[in-house]
Parts: sequence; structure tokens; C-alpha cells
Amino acid sequence: MPLVITNEFVDGTTAQAAEVNQNFQDVVAKFNAAIVDADISAIAGIKGTKLSSSAPDQVPTAAIADLAITTPKIGPLAVTTAKIGPLAVTTAEIALLAVGSPQMLVGAAAANLIGGNGVITGTMLKITLATAAISLSGVGINPVTQTLTLSGTFPKATYDCYGAYIKNPAGVAYTTDGAVATLYPVDSGTDWALKISAHSGNSGAGAPLTGTAVVVFVSKN
Repeated sequence: MPLVITNEFVDGTTAQAAEVNQNFQDVVAKFNAAIVDADISAIAGIKGTKLSSSAPDQVPTAAIADLAITTPKIGPLAVTTAKIGPLAVTTAEIALLAVGSPQMLVGAAAANLIGGNGVITGTMLKITLATAAISLSGVGINPVTQTLTLSGTFPKATYDCYGAYIKNPAGVAYTTDGAVATLYPVDSGTDWALKISAHSGNSGAGAPLTGTAVVVFVSKN
């Protein structure tokens, strides 16, 4: 708003002291507490150094528009861990392949990510490894099919199944006659299940097949 002077004088009139003082007070009041955005020229060129960086006079959060600060305005390493709130950065904010080995802490090797229960604990990885014991008997020329017992319950609404494989510990043979075994996840029902089908060239009673099945589940959440 413009500066308003209370008293105006014309030639030939006598100015009273009180009237002159009032005009001075109008100017002082304007500059002390009444300057608004409209009073500042668009080409005023006010420098950033004139803005306070000390509390409580710095620019408040509420005065910064959403998305007003873009990436080029943020210096390298300017944002530290202390400035990021708990759980503030979500999956959507992390670009594909943005986090590589240099961004991981020293010691964050795979051995440190996988717990004793076979679960990869990194919350961004969302991968769970389930196991199931394989113990089939009489594996011969006719296929033997069996539903295996997984080490946990994996609802289809929560997990996707990405594959399964057989882990054969050193010194433990599947069979004595080269049986062929196939694992396949079953998505019938509410929870994931795992079946195995095996056969061999043995035309007799068949041989046992042992080992461990490993299934890779990925959380949808």
C-alpha cells in the first residue's frame, strides 16, 4: 500500500508543528511495520545476503512452496542423514539402480544381509528365501509327485514367487541312478505351495531322492 501523509500544505499557509510531526510519524510508521509486497519493485534486486539465516528470523518452512526447490539448487552432499526424517524416503523416491556398492556401508556384504532363517533383511530388497526338505522313496521310471512342506506360510496376496531350485549339500546324492527332479510352485488356494515331480531310468523298485528345495519369494508391499 502507498505511503499516506496525513497533512498537506499549500503555498501561503502556516504549517503547525503538530501537523509536521504527524507527517514524520506517518513516514516512520510506514517504514517500521507497514511495508508490504506491493511496496517492493519487481526490479528491486534484493540480494539473498539480506535475508537472515538465524532463528527465528530466517524464511519459515510455510513460506517455501511445494516443489519450489529443485535438484540444481541442492549442493552435492548438502543434505545429511540428520536432515532426513525417519522413513521419509520411500521406494518411489529411489531411482532404478540408483543404489550401488559405493553407497552401501562397509561391511554390508551379503553375509550380513541374510539372517539365520534365510531371510534377506534389507527392507528395500523384500526377498525371502523359503526351504523345504526333499525325501522321496521309490523314484523309478514312473514319476513320483509330492507336495513339499515350506519353512513358512506365504500368502499369494502378499508374495510373488520368482522361482525354486534344489540345493544339494556336498556328499548327499539325490539318487543312486541319476533321477530327474522338477520343482514347481503351486498358486492354488490362499497360500503358495511347492510340489516336486521326479523320475529315473530305474525300472525296478526305485531309489530314494533327498535334498533341500529353496523357493524365492518377493514381497508385494
